[in-house]
Amino acid sequence: MYNSQNIRQEFIIFTSGSFYKFALLLLIFGLQYETIPLPIRAQIMPFTSVLALLFFIFTVDRFYKTPVFTLFGIWFIYGLFHSTVMLVIDLFRFNGEPLRFFSWLRQLTTFVIAGITFWVFRYLMKYANEKFLCYSVILLSIPSIIIGFMNALWGLLNLSFLGEIVIFLRGLFAPYGYISKLRSSGLSLEPSTYAGFLGLIVFPFGFLLWRYSKILSALIILLAIVSFIWTFSLSGFILVAFMSILGLIFFAGKRKLFFTFLLLTLIVFVIVVSVFSWSQVVRHLGSIFVGGANISLTDRLYSTVGPFMQSFSSFVIVGYGIGGVGFHLDEILPKEAYFEIIRSGIRWKEFANLGTLVGRIYSEMGLIGLFLFSMIFFMAFRQLNMILKNAKNEKTFYQTAFVILGGLFLTLAYLFGSYHNPYIWFWLSIIDKKYYEMFEK
Repeated sequence: MYNSQNIRQEFIIFTSGSFYKFALLLLIFGLQYETIPLPIRAQIMPFTSVLALLFFIFTVDRFYKTPVFTLFGIWFIYGLFHSTVMLVIDLFRFNGEPLRFFSWLRQLTTFVIAGITFWVFRYLMKYANEKFLCYSVILLSIPSIIIGFMNALWGLLNLSFLGEIVIFLRGLFAPYGYISKLRSSGLSLEPSTYAGFLGLIVFPFGFLLWRYSKILSALIILLAIVSFIWTFSLSGFILVAFMSILGLIFFAGKRKLFFTFLLLTLIVFVIVVSVFSWSQVVRHLGSIFVGGANISLTDRLYSTVGPFMQSFSSFVIVGYGIGGVGFHLDEILPKEAYFEIIRSGIRWKEFANLGTLVGRIYSEMGLIGLFLFSMIFFMAFRQLNMILKNAKNEKTFYQTAFVILGGLFLTLAYLFGSYHNPYIWFWLSIIDKKYYEMFEK
């Protein structure tokens, strides 16, 4: 039961650092956008990353070190140094080929933006507690959730007026990407990445919000489930099932809860496959079990597996440097996969890239770069373990963070391929901030 003193204290907490809280709210609001409505020749330009650049100047007055940030700094400096050396080598080898330089410049920009996004998120997180994050993420994600839900109703009930609203809003706020009544994409680039946004951002915070507002939590989760189903994304179902299994393995006290999540995921999946036999998820399953051409699966599979297959027949194990993938893609992928991907037009011919971050880091930074990047996640899990051993009131929040971090790392091997994907830096900053408060402050 709240009294006037409780309300006053919460108001003081909420309004302290108002500018920085506003900046954090804007970055959280931007998580649902993978593109911005500007004529920029870039397939992926997260709105959060753009905002992080704008707020960076306000966050350079304070630095705090943690094991995760130390490893990130080592990986980041290694990437900068390694990419510069490999660029110089390539420019000498290919007589100053301008395409190699511009490819390096484009990808180095996204790499630096990733670092800035992590820096800014870490700085701003000190102005947020768990309750603030739960409400902020859910309330600010409502535009994407509502558009995804309307998209589902448009397709399911063939309501053309809802389709016109979805097309208008997408054209206004997220003009690039996939729009169809047959699959929801929210404000994301495509249905599969929208499923990733729902699985990594909306579902966990919707679940965590239950502690503070059961009605809002239930409503958001219901809308998000409908939107998620209508993405017909096999990637999304794999993600949610994987995270449920992680919860079953690591958190014995909540095994009934995670078993329920897993069971519901499997039931919904079976219903989708049975009822919507025309859907993308069924076509993907057909390609996997029956065979047949499927460029989406080919691209994702070889974006991760392809570079490892070429480890001893190219310089992948050393790394071609940031921006080197587009220039050396024919050496990084097996020949058949390379020609199939290029012919399909799924990647830009001039600045072709790999579709997964694991494959991309291995191809660009080699085995050392991939090891350092993996160590960032390994250390984040260690920090989370220490948090969970000492946390008193927010164990559920950080148990959820543990599960999401595992799911996030998995998606970097088959769903997300950009350095400046904000979901990575958002979750790492939440973990890092809590660890610093508990053990380093």
